[in-house]
Amino acid sequence: ILERQQMELVKLYPNAVELEMWIKVQESLASRGIKPVSADRQWIEDSVTERKDQAAWVQSIQRQLAVERQREEEAGLDRFYKDLRGRAQIQRMTPSIGYPSQHGPSEDSDDWNPSDVDSP
Repeated sequence: ILERQQMELVKLYPNAVELEMWIKVQESLASRGIKPVSADRQWIEDSVTERKDQAAWVQSIQRQLAVERQREEEAGLDRFYKDLRGRAQIQRMTPSIGYPSQHGPSEDSDDWNPSDVDSP
């Protein structure tokens, strides 16, 4: 998703530069008091509107991709926690076998003790 977001930005870049250029042209003409003929004025305005619409469309895609990315991250976390809960449940259900007692051998134990050996 991150790569798709970056690609949308890369695709938008030339249009963004063109939009900036048209806005500068409009500002430059206005600051000099030059009024383009109606056909040129309309063409400039249409170009600006079209580029703004494209930018808004890409922003919309960016928002959709961000929502999708968040959903994927939440789903991944949900799977992770579900796995942890499953493992904890399995551990509670299976008795711990094969582990020695923490208290050490008892008096009745068959374990060898060095003090049981006669000293010479």
